[in-house]
Amino acid sequence: TTKKLATLGITTVADLAATDATVLTSAFGPSTGLWILLLAKGGGDTEVSSEPWIPRSRSHVITFAADLTERGEMDDAIRELTRRTLDEVVEQGRIVPRVAVTVRTSTFYTRTKIRKLATPSTDAGVITETALAVFDQFELDRPIRLLGVRLELSM
Repeated sequence: TTKKLATLGITTVADLAATDATVLTSAFGPSTGLWILLLAKGGGDTEVSSEPWIPRSRSHVITFAADLTERGEMDDAIRELTRRTLDEVVEQGRIVPRVAVTVRTSTFYTRTKIRKLATPSTDAGVITETALAVFDQFELDRPIRLLGVRLELSM
């Protein structure tokens, strides 16, 4: 962010606050650009909270040294990522209502799909089968470079 701002000639908070919103949205996109401008003008949260952050999800991702081409290897990776992530969720005493899978192909095209469980659970069988079912929704027409599993958590 600092480098992008510097290329726009913005080096201080005062410079940032005086910048036209269209300049920031063209450089950072509509959400981030306007958010940065809001912060520079003193907007945002007015109180600092000492409450600990409660994670909304847990995930694990793996980038493979060699692209995966065999479906069995992909399924095994999904199972392992799901098990590792679920172990952490159970250790924290949390419950999973949704399961997401991320796939990046060798062309770096990345997509994420998600499915809600019938009932929030920590059942390894249910969650693993859901992750595999979500993975089944992807067109696997290219080698796989990266796989990820995210378990969203009940608050």
